[in-house]
Amino acid sequence: MAILNDFYPMGLDNKSVPDSVVQQAPAVCLVCVVGQPFVTKTGLSPKTSGFYFKNQPLYPNAVSKSSLCAPWADEAAVWMVGTAFAVGVRRFISCWHVVEDVLNEIESSPKQLLLVSGYFRTPSSSKFKYTLLRVLRIERDGLDFCTITTDDSLPSGIRPFDFAKTAAKPGDDVWTVGHPLGQPLKYAEGTVASTSDDRFKAFITYFPGSSGSPVCLRKTGEVLGVLCSGTNLSDFARDKMQGCYTYAKFPNNDDSAATCLLRP
Repeated sequence: MAILNDFYPMGLDNKSVPDSVVQQAPAVCLVCVVGQPFVTKTGLSPKTSGFYFKNQPLYPNAVSKSSLCAPWADEAAVWMVGTAFAVGVRRFISCWHVVEDVLNEIESSPKQLLLVSGYFRTPSSSKFKYTLLRVLRIERDGLDFCTITTDDSLPSGIRPFDFAKTAAKPGDDVWTVGHPLGQPLKYAEGTVASTSDDRFKAFITYFPGSSGSPVCLRKTGEVLGVLCSGTNLSDFARDKMQGCYTYAKFPNNDDSAATCLLRP
């Protein structure tokens, strides 16, 4: 789980992120649960990646007593979350393990699950504009794929994602947007590495929290699959010059590729 393609995830306030991605960003949500310490009545109360790096035991044990390098240490963050994206005004797609992990953190019930839209910055605004969507129903489809139906609808004007009518092919240019490490939405680009009957692998940057993110064709914005798993590669690497940790970077090969599930 690390940097691939030498492509560091970009915040949506970066002017290199396509306008079409920024416009559709409100259709991508953070998956969390009522009762997590950062969840408030009106949205989120983030800390920083540096804080969680030092204090969260589920970060890699080998670096839990060290520090994260700037500027990543100062990025807003929440922890033990995932990503979901809208395919209808009340219908969302994510990975089943995202729902399980979030609920298990505080032993909560599915009725307490919450989707939060608006956790991102744009070139025109640095403020988060949250929309909270209460979950009505969760349905598991396949091994690690789920559909989430919400009580609340997305605000008008937000366009849900469309699935591509053609299958992924090796070499397809793709992009993804999600909440790696519980940070505000991040954008990354990559390519399809290989395909099989129910999934494909992609050379694209991913971290814990990215699970449930849409992986889209760069030329159309249509969803090819759902980013659901990575590898056991380390998320972080020590910067000997600075004496702190930065994101680990790996070459594009089968050992580092992310696994994306096709729609059942």
